[in-house]
Amino acid sequence: MKVSIALCTYNGSKYLKKQLDSLKKQTIKADEIVVCDDVSTDTTIEIIKRYENILNIKLFVNEKSLGVTKNFEKAISLCCGDIIFLCDQDDIWEENKVEIMLKSFEQDNNIGICLCNGKLIDENSKQIKNYTLWKAFEIDKINKQNFNAYSLINKYVFTGMATAFRSSLRDYILPISKNSLHDEWIGLIGTYFSKVFFVEDCLLKYRIHGKQQVGINSILSLKEIYVLLQKYTFSDICRELRKVKDLINRFEKFDADEKFINKLRKKEQFFLIRTTKSKFRFFLLFWNLIIGKYKKYTNGGYKTFFRDIFVRK
Repeated sequence: MKVSIALCTYNGSKYLKKQLDSLKKQTIKADEIVVCDDVSTDTTIEIIKRYENILNIKLFVNEKSLGVTKNFEKAISLCCGDIIFLCDQDDIWEENKVEIMLKSFEQDNNIGICLCNGKLIDENSKQIKNYTLWKAFEIDKINKQNFNAYSLINKYVFTGMATAFRSSLRDYILPISKNSLHDEWIGLIGTYFSKVFFVEDCLLKYRIHGKQQVGINSILSLKEIYVLLQKYTFSDICRELRKVKDLINRFEKFDADEKFINKLRKKEQFFLIRTTKSKFRFFLLFWNLIIGKYKKYTNGGYKTFFRDIFVRK
């Protein structure tokens, strides 16, 4: 099987060299590394060019910024391998990451998408407590034996840098909705149209920048809560609604099971309530918290409810 790595960059000079060094040390080398740079203004391009021949890099520099999701869409579309690994610019791969994940695909032709575990590191590459990627994103709590696309309707668990999938899934995945994160879109669609496999090994080091605590169960200070609220706007909720609509359209295009599509429509109804501008909005949201919709359909649960209450219009 030929292996492609889809690596997207943007002003990544601070950590990029360590990531490229980890790709260089892989026990099984990728046949190509497709790098799509989103108009970096630092030394990112210079660093990539130093590795160009060593790692068989195919570098594409965007004429204008595409944003993370569309940049990954472009990189994926340019890959020629049978298996595509998603790669972020600031993480570090263990030397056997490609080897172990590739073996999963070779052992079972029905497996279309794989997700591995990883360790968390800070901006100085030091491990953060005893957290693993799966613990941080609560993947360790899910029933992996009975896991399927229905499990992802409620909450997404896929993280791009830990994901690899067969290129044959691209017909279903592309184009990626501009309203979605690339990894949650790939995870849900890939899991519906193929078998998913969880690789228990910690095969990468996922870098947490500064005070970023995405997906980690922690008590935030009042200042951090204020910062989060300032970043969260009503348009963010509307974008989530559009993403669900885009998913429904995609699954309808490929004649997905009506039961599955109806599950998505129920989620759509929840997001329609979240985006209402009714004077009774607080009571509608509070009722949905009470009956468990926030817990069912969001990763934040009651935290998302409070964000919705104080969201900036």
